[in-house]
Amino acid sequence: MSYTIDERNLERQRLLARVLEPLTKRLLDALRLRPDSRCLDIGCGIGETTRLIARYLGPHGECTGIDQDGA
Repeated sequence: MSYTIDERNLERQRLLARVLEPLTKRLLDALRLRPDSRCLDIGCGIGETTRLIARYLGPHGECTGIDQDGA
C-alpha cells in the first residue's frame, strides 16, 4: 500500500508536525519508553511522529506506523 498526498498537503502536514513536536516530545518523555519498546502509531499520516518515536527508541526498539490509504 502507498500513501498519496499532494505537495500542498504534504507541506501542511510537515508544518503541523513541527508545531506539535515540543508537545509530542513531552508526551514521549512522560511515557518513559524503554529502548527495547515496540510501538504502533495508528493514523500516522506522513510518518513524522513515527520517525520521532523511532529516534526515541533507538536501534533496539521498533515503531510501526499505519494509516488509512486515501488512494
